[in-house]
Amino acid sequence: MIEKFTSKALLANLAYTFVENVEYDPKYNVFPEIYAKFPALRQQIETLLKEAFHPYKNNFLVLEELRSYFLKNLSILLKHPYRNRAYWLIFDLLFKFFGKDQETNIKTAETIFSILDKTADLIDQETFYELIPVLKEILKAITNLPEEYFLNFLENYYSFKRLVQKLSKLSFSRELELVYIDLLKKTYISTYTFWGKLAKTCEANLIQNTSSIRLKEDFLTSNYFESLINSLIEKPVTLSNLLSLPDHLDLLKKLKDFISSINQLNHYNFSDELKINFLFDLIKAPILKLIHEELIKEVNRNLILMINSKPYQNLDEFIRKFFDILKEKLNLYPRTALECIKNIGICILNKKEVYLIEVLINEIIKFGFQPPQIKGIGLNWKIIQNPHHLLNIKTWLEIFKVNPEWCSSLLAAMILNLRLYGISIKDTDLFQKEITQLLNAPIKPVYNLTKQFCKLLPVYYNEIGAEGLIRDLSTELDELFNRQDSLIHFLRKFIHIENSSLAVEFIKDILKYWFTLEDRHILKYLPEVLHNKLKNEEIEIHIKMQSLFQAVFQKANLKNFEDFLNLELSSLKKILNDIDFEEIYKKETLSYGFFVPFRMSKVFWSFKRHKPFVNPIRRKGISIYSRTKGPSSKRTSGLICDFRKDLRLDV
Repeated sequence: MIEKFTSKALLANLAYTFVENVEYDPKYNVFPEIYAKFPALRQQIETLLKEAFHPYKNNFLVLEELRSYFLKNLSILLKHPYRNRAYWLIFDLLFKFFGKDQETNIKTAETIFSILDKTADLIDQETFYELIPVLKEILKAITNLPEEYFLNFLENYYSFKRLVQKLSKLSFSRELELVYIDLLKKTYISTYTFWGKLAKTCEANLIQNTSSIRLKEDFLTSNYFESLINSLIEKPVTLSNLLSLPDHLDLLKKLKDFISSINQLNHYNFSDELKINFLFDLIKAPILKLIHEELIKEVNRNLILMINSKPYQNLDEFIRKFFDILKEKLNLYPRTALECIKNIGICILNKKEVYLIEVLINEIIKFGFQPPQIKGIGLNWKIIQNPHHLLNIKTWLEIFKVNPEWCSSLLAAMILNLRLYGISIKDTDLFQKEITQLLNAPIKPVYNLTKQFCKLLPVYYNEIGAEGLIRDLSTELDELFNRQDSLIHFLRKFIHIENSSLAVEFIKDILKYWFTLEDRHILKYLPEVLHNKLKNEEIEIHIKMQSLFQAVFQKANLKNFEDFLNLELSSLKKILNDIDFEEIYKKETLSYGFFVPFRMSKVFWSFKRHKPFVNPIRRKGISIYSRTKGPSSKRTSGLICDFRKDLRLDV
């Protein structure tokens, strides 16, 4: 019997963070009033308000939910008689999220921007006139934010300049115009200050080391930004003057044009090393966060050109620097980082410089592996997991296949990571193609290592998805209780839709749950709604299954679940016949007894599973264990080709 384990740390944490009633300021009750005619929306905003004022909330997730809710339902609010009060309270609520966490502050600024931008798109002139007093106070509040909070508005795809242009088209308002001027002046001064610092760094490292006159003329110098700041501070400006000045997004566009002009220069005017160091400096600048991903791709492209055209000396320094940057930006751009690693890796292996290859493999292993991080199964019956896990496996395999002998340590590292963290591959990922390509690579020097890797992969089957007997068995199990057993129905839908190797563990843990009725066995798979339904409405079914399972274990003298899984079907049937119990539960147990090993053989290699496909060849008089020599080998090859359709094996 499995011992029950309850984490004391978990219980202490739950007790500490438990809040029986979350209360919020009654002034926010205007939102439920506005959406009173829409029960679902009313309930949603009430829940969101409680989440927003919960003392242990996840700020980032709550902000995302608030942003989504108000953007979708803003039109209803703007048509309501209480719109002015409610519209101000949206921003009053959002301002409360500013704090010490930088990522939350950026998300808050982006949410405020998005709602203002959506408002400018939705309202007409009449609504705009009524909202002027509120808009004026909101924009004033943004302008008067402390510098540490205000700067977060610069790191967005939205722009105050574009927002003011949109609002100005609706109608002219003198009182708003003065607010626009104050807001834009503060925005420009902050923007130009940061860009001026960046320009000084680039001037020292780039402009002084180039002989290109055109490049020096095109570059935005620190003097340029200083003159703009001085004109804003010392001279009176009009709104039209301010709208003609470049904002952060305009400057980003100019910088990208400047980078394009660099790429057009030959290496005599502008060396490859200087170009890459310049790009490294840009990636380190926080003010350029919006184009960091593009800059990483640009470095990747230039580094590949340099590797192909230069001797290997001193290239290792650039490779290490680039991997450090990729590691730093991994959480923001995981797909881009892995794609860059693949491109650089293939390029270096094709160059066939042993020292560079050693540097590459060491850097890839140091970079780390993306584990599956399975967090359960969602209400849509899809696995909630790290979406970049499979891409990481494919990336490393692509590099390994170029030269398996030189990349043996990379494959060994992947085997170790897969054994430590597990592997998650779905039928629909069609990973068999990757295995076919791997086996077609020159793997002879590392054959045993490749075999170890292949054994870890749950992809040896000839059917994609829940087809054939798997579909029939899972459906039959579900129909035993007319689809009223939510646990089995959820398992069936998961197998039919996702059908990954996780289903094997899920099935085993259902057996453990039936034997012990301990939630921990199935809690990691089920959405909270379904788990509550099992506990509150369907527990009787599982209590009866527990009684039957305990009777089977006692009757058969089984020690653990592996013994149950290894029971012959005929033995299980005989044991169940000797037990006096409701027939429907005995049928479910018997079906499960056949379903579990069959489902395991679907994803894990077993000669027994593939025997039906090999038997037709054996009936033709060919022994699959003997080696055929001489003329009969042609006959063997022909027969194998004839039966390829029957085998339908991908690897």
